[in-house]
Order: sequence, then C-alpha cells, then structure tokens
Amino acid sequence: ADWASGGGALWLADPWAHLSRDVDVEVSQLLDPLARADKGSVVGTSDPPMGWSAYAQSMATPLLDPCVVALQPTSAAAELASAYARALAAGPPEKAPAESRTGSTWGLGAADAAEGSVAAGEPGAPGAALWSAWQLTRLALQPAHDGEVRPGVSLRILRRACFAATPPAATGVPAAVMARARDAMGVGEALLGPTAVEAVRRTVREVVAGRLDSPMTAAEELEAPPVAAGAAGPVMRLRQGEPNEILSSLDWGESEARMRSGQGCRVPAASAGFPRPARWVVPPGGDWPSPAACAVDDDARALCDVVREVAVDREVLVAVSNQNILQMLGLFLDGLRAAGIRNGLVAALDAPTADFVRRQGGHAYVRRLRSHTGSTDNHATSGLKFAVLLELVSVGASVLLSDVDVLWLQNPFTLPALHRDSDVEGMSDGWDEASAYGYAWWHRQAGGPPKLRLSARNSGLFYIRATRDSRRALAGLKARMESGTGGWDQTAYNEAMWYVAMGGAPAHGLTVRVMPYLCFMNTKTYFRYLRNKPSLLEQLRPVSVHVNYHPEKLPRMEDLYERYHGLGPDLGAGLGKPTRRS
Repeated sequence: ADWASGGGALWLADPWAHLSRDVDVEVSQLLDPLARADKGSVVGTSDPPMGWSAYAQSMATPLLDPCVVALQPTSAAAELASAYARALAAGPPEKAPAESRTGSTWGLGAADAAEGSVAAGEPGAPGAALWSAWQLTRLALQPAHDGEVRPGVSLRILRRACFAATPPAATGVPAAVMARARDAMGVGEALLGPTAVEAVRRTVREVVAGRLDSPMTAAEELEAPPVAAGAAGPVMRLRQGEPNEILSSLDWGESEARMRSGQGCRVPAASAGFPRPARWVVPPGGDWPSPAACAVDDDARALCDVVREVAVDREVLVAVSNQNILQMLGLFLDGLRAAGIRNGLVAALDAPTADFVRRQGGHAYVRRLRSHTGSTDNHATSGLKFAVLLELVSVGASVLLSDVDVLWLQNPFTLPALHRDSDVEGMSDGWDEASAYGYAWWHRQAGGPPKLRLSARNSGLFYIRATRDSRRALAGLKARMESGTGGWDQTAYNEAMWYVAMGGAPAHGLTVRVMPYLCFMNTKTYFRYLRNKPSLLEQLRPVSVHVNYHPEKLPRMEDLYERYHGLGPDLGAGLGKPTRRS
C-alpha cells in the first residue's frame, strides 16, 4: 500500500492507523476548511419550455484532492495511478482561439454565448491545482463514456477530522505567498491536521507581514494562470453559475463529428487504459445459468427455463410491464422485431400481460410482484424492476433493462453499441457533452471549489452485467424500494452509483459508463434539438429513443416507429407498415 503525498503535506501523526483498507483508494475532498465532507448530492434544474418534464435531476460531488491519496496494492489502484500520470504528463490543452473553442478545450464549444463557458488561458480558466484535482476526479468518479475507459476503483473519503485537506485559497494566503511559505517551512497547498492552517498563517506573518488581511478568494484561485499546456491534454469543462446555467449548454462537438463521419453508433476504439476485470456471478466456462440460483424456488426454476431459451451469449433485453399499458407494450414489441432483437423478454406482473406478449410472438414469464403501496401505476411498478433484475443477475444473465416507452431502432447487441466494460452502462437524461458526461461546476453563490456534475442517468434504460458488484447493488435497491422509503426509483438508482463511501458506509464498488446521448437518445434531445438539425437527422439512426420527457408517450412512439420502421412519402424507405397516426 502507498500514500501518494504532495510536497505540501504537513504530517502531524502516523497515517497508517487511520485507513479503512476496504477499498482501492482513500482520498480527501477539495473543500473549504469549514465545510463538511460531502458524499454527493442531487441538484435539481427547472426548464419551463419542457412543460410536464420541466424538473430534472443532476448529480454533483466535490473534486478529489490529489495531494494526499492512499492506494492499496490492487490492479484498479495501479491503473488509476498510471492513468493519472499520463494525464499529468499530457498537461492541460493549449489556449484555443475563441472562434474554434470545442469540447476538446477547457470550455464548451457551442456554448460560447453561455455565461459560464471559459477556455484555457482566459480569465476564469482553472489554475494548475484545480486542473490536477479535476483529472483525479475524472478518472476515479466520472463515468466512462465513448472511447474513454475508467480504472473502476472502489473509493472512500478520508475522515475529515483526521485529514483536513484544504484548497490553496482556504488558507487565506495568496499563491505567491504560499510558495515563499513552502520555502520557509515546507508547507504547500494541501495541509493535514486541524492546526495546519494556523501554522501556515504564523509562518506567512514572518515571511510577508500584512498580507493575511485580504484572503484569496475562490474566484482569484480560479483565475490564476494555468500550468504550461501540453499539445493534447485531457479535457476539463468548466461552467460557472446557478444550477440552471447548464440549460444553456448545447455542445455536440465530438459526438456529432463521429455521427457525421459514418462511425454512427458502433462502439469506438478505446483510448489508453484498462477497465477493471468483471467479477462474474458465473465465470466464463462455468455452468450457466447458475444451478444453485435456479434451484432456490419455483419462480427461479421458471426464470431459468425461459432464460435458457431466450438469452444470446448470456444476455437478454428485459421489460417489466402490466396490463395497464398493453397498447404501448404491443408497439414496443413491434420495435424489437423491426430492429432484429431476438433476445427480448417481458417480465409480466400479471397473467393477462404474459398472454398478450405470447400472442404477439414474444417471450414472457409471469412474476407477480406488488409495489409497497399496492399501486399499479407507472412509478409504482417501475420500482419493481430491481427485484426482477436481481433474480436475473443472480442466475448469471446480463440484462439490458428497457422501459416499455423505449422504441428500439437498431440491435445494440450485434451492432455493437454496448461497450460491455462496466458493471452498469446507462442512458443519460442529458442532451450534450457536458450535461451527459460531466463537467466542473462552480456555483459562485455557494462558494468553495468546483464540483463534478452531470445529468442523472435514466433508470428506464441501462445495461447491467451479471457481476457480484451488480448483484450487491441490486439487492440494496430492492430492499430500499420494498421499505417504502426508497422514493423515486431513478433517484435511488443514481444515488447507488454516485454517492462515495464515508464513515462506516460501504463503497458501492460498481464500474459505470454513460451511453452515448446521440445513440441511446431521450426525447428532449430528439424533439427539441435533433429535430432542428435536418442534415444530421437524415444521417443519424439512433439505437433507441426513450420517450421519457413527454407525457404523450404512445403518439410519440408511433411517430418514431413510422419514421424509422414504417413507410411514408416523406419519411424515407422503411421496413414496416404505416402507423394509424400517418
């Protein structure tokens, strides 16, 4: 095991006794000195033009402090160290001309008009300390996406009472003065121990008297010059403003270029680095489905019988449905057939639903489950999905979970559009590079250093591998929904993947990835933005469109079906028949 410590750490005691040693990495957060440690938070936004779906959720968490990091001797921790070294060696991107800002610079390309977008070298660009903190946070906490892979470390936040790491601005000492303090005392930007800040203040008084009356603010630290730039450093997107500021962002840079290049939604080549190997429930070559799990009860035996029949390479696409939405379920099944998806399965919550699916030529099994309230409405039944997924993953089946209001346009298994390198690979409610994949968010009024923030992932469409880590997470989600305290299933799903371990709480241990937002598309992206880009609309065929932002679900699905699977004079050559709405 190693402590990776910057030269600016003031050690007051032997740190080894204060480690939990139950995760790959233990690290401090970049916070103001009086702030409490933060496991992460849900940040709401309000977008009135979206009407029914104006409210949306995003997730935020403090940046990690790279000055003091404890790493256990695991392959994931070693890969994190290697990836972080590569990021530091590359350095931040060079300043880009204002007219050519894109997603590969510090700012956001199409968001030039947005108040919060900044490019390297300009006022508001992050300084070296924040840039290095962002790179560690990106590799340890930001989900993988597109060609970027993640080491998949399990992580715990060091106890703040014992490891009081602080950002440079928190000491109230300008950066230039801190450098002189380091020469005099050996103390730098990150400090350990509750007395460290006062120790620096005393030293600085001896070095340059009178400078402590005007402490450096977070804004001044952000505006410090960045370190020397490399030719092609890793991306840091910084946006400043209120929670709703992200709504002005619309940067499709790299994703749109890939769609127009002909790459489409096929999985791109991975960048440097290696994801953590899967810890399978049933190892490759083992008896599948799991004989022990299949023998638990009659429900498990029935499930294993249908999984053996339907699964392809141990994978199934599963929807959970009841008889309240049979018309929409019928169109969902039509979409599966038109897209050539043959390993689809409906977990029917009642016998009439199973009979309907079988009459349509689909596969179904009956799983009579009741929500905590007994309600059969959409939100109540949606929370039952975790119980179904737990049973499937426990027998060794990897699952592409799909709500019934998803229209499938291509086969994600055979295209392929699934990376299959993470425990959970989920669709985003975001609509561009920053909102879907993540950015450094600096909330001026809240103060403190920036945080990592990204849109919530949708609990109605995600691929989950049959791993031990996935099984443990699903067991927790099932228990939370059954307790009656789970709230919205999408909030619970995001918190299970997002919150970092603190105190006695266990680390979730999941490796996570965000699906490409132009391939596994939500209807805000499709109807509000893509519809107004006719040339891209003609070139792009998404893998799926989830009608999650619109209450008129069936009409929207019928329109999408007609465009991509139907026949019509102005809709292009299709594969099926016109819908009634034509």
